[in-house]
Amino acid sequence: MTAAEIPLELARRRLTPRLVLIYGRRDNYVGSRRRQEKRAELARADERLMSFDRLTPTKDGVLFSCVRKEQDGYRVVAVPPCLTIFNDGEDYQHVSGWEQALDACLDMAHSRREYLKNQLRLLTESPEAHVQASGGLRFRRPQWL
Repeated sequence: MTAAEIPLELARRRLTPRLVLIYGRRDNYVGSRRRQEKRAELARADERLMSFDRLTPTKDGVLFSCVRKEQDGYRVVAVPPCLTIFNDGEDYQHVSGWEQALDACLDMAHSRREYLKNQLRLLTESPEAHVQASGGLRFRRPQWL
């Protein structure tokens, strides 16, 4: 990835990667001293080892999707069933694959999936779709969709 490919909002931040390896269940190593020692041996200062048992949903998860950097840009890989979008189209315009990711999210109600697909299509085609004008001023009232 070149510096030109990093979104400006991220390029301004100082990032320090944190690596997390999520593997197996706690029961796989809790009863085995040998496995616990091996796990401790593998741990490094900038890495964290944990089991799937430690993963929990986040309250902010409604705003996050899993994306992949590809040669032609970013592509959505998966969305959570609770996905909520914001009415600012610029955030969604640079990412493709929304419809396929939504179709693959079977835990989401069909009507919600179709609503989000329509809103994302609108926002990617016209990022200012929710901009309003009044008295010569242009504004967008924040709205969760």
